[in-house]
Amino acid sequence: MITAKDVHKSFKNKNVINGISFTIGKGEIVGLLGPNGVGKTTLIKLLCDINKPTAGTITKDDDDTLAVMFDFNGLYNSFNAIDNLSIYLKDDDKEIIEEVLKKVKLWDDRFRRVDTYSKGMQRKLTIARALLKKPNVLILDEPFDGLDIESRRYWMDFLMKWKQEGNSLIITSHIMSDIEELCDRLIVLKEGKIIVDRRISELKQEHSDYVSVRVPNMSEVRPDSVLGGYEYSICSDTELRIKNISLQKLQTVIRGLLDAGAVIEEITYDKDSLTKMYLEMMGEI
Repeated sequence: MITAKDVHKSFKNKNVINGISFTIGKGEIVGLLGPNGVGKTTLIKLLCDINKPTAGTITKDDDDTLAVMFDFNGLYNSFNAIDNLSIYLKDDDKEIIEEVLKKVKLWDDRFRRVDTYSKGMQRKLTIARALLKKPNVLILDEPFDGLDIESRRYWMDFLMKWKQEGNSLIITSHIMSDIEELCDRLIVLKEGKIIVDRRISELKQEHSDYVSVRVPNMSEVRPDSVLGGYEYSICSDTELRIKNISLQKLQTVIRGLLDAGAVIEEITYDKDSLTKMYLEMMGEI
């Protein structure tokens, strides 16, 4: 567990972090959002002891080991994968190289020069480098930037599995869909302060304009018999949308649809809800 308590950081009398407090639990993925220059990278450096707070404290459990992957890869392009990793190890520690390269599926390419790697392969190598310390907390700065669909999917699956093993993640990203898909919780920074620290499921419930319900046997159900008192629309043969409905009322509606013979395949909140919430907070809409 990592705990920040009333953390401040100043550079040449300029306040960058202004009284931040939060806790990161074990087995939790936290998304860290905010516009450029708001203090995200400074906060990451404080968490990793690269910089020290001007005031306040950051504490970690004794068994916590952090590793960070910034958005620049810092690789030696004329070296192969093994040489890139060997730089960070003593000779008697180098057996871990095979372990981490196999973990990220680069072992078969270990002797290739890094400048022949694709961007996705280079990202794998930077993750392998972070895993050399056998961390239980990974901090990833824009981990999916510039990746193709296949590479992005690989990392989504890798990080979810890593979390399921009891490890924790802190992720910064400008892509809200990545944050929604991966993260349990969202922390939003503005002017060096935390303005949101909530579970994503709660935020989506509060800020969604509608709930989408996928019903593959829609033709066999009479939605109006259940939804007569609600504002709803049928978007397709298999999807209906209910506007401005609370969680409690949604539970009642779902029970009613099931009683009416509906097969409910999926329930999702307004996919743009977090993006709209974020832009409103930043004063951009």
